[in-house]
Amino acid sequence: MHVFITNSERQVVGTVAFSAYLNHDVTNLGPDHTIQLQGVVINEGNAYNPHTGVFTVPLDGVYFLTFTAEDYRPHRELLDIVVDGQMISSTVFGQNIDHYVGGNTVLAGLRKGQSVWVAVDSSESTGGSLQGDTGRYTTFSGFYLFE
Repeated sequence: MHVFITNSERQVVGTVAFSAYLNHDVTNLGPDHTIQLQGVVINEGNAYNPHTGVFTVPLDGVYFLTFTAEDYRPHRELLDIVVDGQMISSTVFGQNIDHYVGGNTVLAGLRKGQSVWVAVDSSESTGGSLQGDTGRYTTFSGFYLFE
């Protein structure tokens, strides 16, 4: 939501919120591989592109961004939230008993036109995987907080 504050009144001038999930398993992930979450739950403002996995910032301001990832294969995976090629948040998961789950959340000051996505960290080796199905275990979401 885009808000102007004047004399303690709030005026809503736009809404930005998205939430997407991985709707199929992906394998053979390599360094810098962008995760394309094609199942869209909400895309207010149409700023998330499910074909590329990229959120293009429509308004300057502070955004809440979060992601989760899951797999059932026994391996380690390091994933990042990336803004214009720079990691701003990451998680590592793996080596648990049954399923392997990780995630992270960040508040980020972003400018209109910047690109945000989830990717395999550049230091990872090839061959990683993520689980995606009707359980919606692997997700990427965000929304506008304020200017």
